[in-house]
Amino acid sequence: VYETPLESEHVEPALSESTPGLPSYDAILIPPFPSIRVISWRPKLRRPDGEAEKDAYGDHILGKRAWFALDNRRLHSLQHAAAKRWPRRCCVVVRCIEEVPG
Repeated sequence: VYETPLESEHVEPALSESTPGLPSYDAILIPPFPSIRVISWRPKLRRPDGEAEKDAYGDHILGKRAWFALDNRRLHSLQHAAAKRWPRRCCVVVRCIEEVPG
């Protein structure tokens, strides 16, 4: 986990005017490290034994599309900073990538 905590100087108040249809936030977290990378992903659905579920044609059944973080230590630091500000709603800028690295 990053040694540098997110203190008040790393938080900016969010704009008071919200755009219709978009969520509103109370604070924007400004981390002292690079933005976390996220990817939009449809995971394979799994049975209780961990085996991937397949349809009648043998193709994997996919779940709903969701965002997944690729930088868990940074994500943990941001979650910790947001939890300390509860019940204020916090957000952070992330870097969306299109392909899974590796």
